[in-house]
Amino acid sequence: DGIYYFVDEYLKFYDFSSKKKVTVCNKPNCKHDNKECNAYFETSVAEKGYMDTTTIIYYEGYLYMAGCDDDGKVYLYRISKDGSSREKYMQLYGANFTDVGRQGETEDFSRTWICPDIVIRNGYVYYMFTSEDTCSGLMRKKLGSDKVEYVVKAKDDMHFQAYRFVSNGDYLLFQVGVYNEDYTNMDAALYALNDTTDEIVKLVDDFQGRYYMRDDCMYYLKYREGLYRYSFSDGKTKKILPAKYCSGEVVVNKNSILCFNVGELVKEYDLEGNLLKEHEKFGYLHCKNGDYIVASKKGKMEEGGSGYLLLDIDTYEAVEELD
Repeated sequence: DGIYYFVDEYLKFYDFSSKKKVTVCNKPNCKHDNKECNAYFETSVAEKGYMDTTTIIYYEGYLYMAGCDDDGKVYLYRISKDGSSREKYMQLYGANFTDVGRQGETEDFSRTWICPDIVIRNGYVYYMFTSEDTCSGLMRKKLGSDKVEYVVKAKDDMHFQAYRFVSNGDYLLFQVGVYNEDYTNMDAALYALNDTTDEIVKLVDDFQGRYYMRDDCMYYLKYREGLYRYSFSDGKTKKILPAKYCSGEVVVNKNSILCFNVGELVKEYDLEGNLLKEHEKFGYLHCKNGDYIVASKKGKMEEGGSGYLLLDIDTYEAVEELD
């Protein structure tokens, strides 16, 4: 049991039981300092074989990540958990990088490459085809299959976006938004898919913000309004914090809420919105993985160094430094 994470371009693993951190490479005598290392993943959009290192999914003995290649396709890559092998496991969609994405001598893919939201559950990978201005819908493929199944399909005239996938129990939560013609406004809502019955239910209307799951409750941010809590057990909604206190990322555990606001100390509130304390040891949120979160060391990132802390999500105490 442990957590995978990236430091610069290198994949690392922290083992919770042994409390050891390793570079995910089994090459003998490898110094883990060049592109030949098994743990190295290209993260520059100006290079071929770019990988989206913001999402690492561990599923049934393998790691999965999305990436693009020089053939203009977006793939789901499958990586062995010891780093010894990686493969283009299956194609998700063609993004036509070779037509419009190559810019001058740098061969810059950034014009058309947008990292796709992906989630894997019950033997399927869910994803959204994305181009510069629209997408064709929320889709899924059975792992290892070429057959595309539409969960939500956009009409030809829709400026459609499906995003922020969260797997929670029997449901896959996701947001769907449709832009107007000049992209000045989006009509969006939050939905839940029961992928056993394929039933889709709308949970929150007129909603574009971020949301977070904890037990049977969903915490969600409404633009310029604040943080709300929706209970799946009784269907009730309550406002917890005004917008000025939760303008950035949020982490919720069983007892309290962390708010990561730009330019401020990280603040901790109880579940009713009362301030408990300010945290000075860590800064911005790097990633969340199950019962643990990774945050930057306070001050290290501003100084140009790479310093992270592994925090227990139930206590927000530092378990390990992840330099």
